[in-house]
Amino acid sequence: MSDFIARCRKCKSKVIIPDQGPCTDLEYREYLEGYGKNCKCGRNDWELLA
Repeated sequence: MSDFIARCRKCKSKVIIPDQGPCTDLEYREYLEGYGKNCKCGRNDWELLA
């Protein structure tokens, strides 16, 4: 299994999310919020790429 990548729609910065099994839309958002991940512009308008 490979990692997932989330990207901010506003500033295009990316965050790698470790693969912990199937990743739903809600799960990846909970991970980003739980670990305090922020993008460069601070808007955190994430989309899951892969």
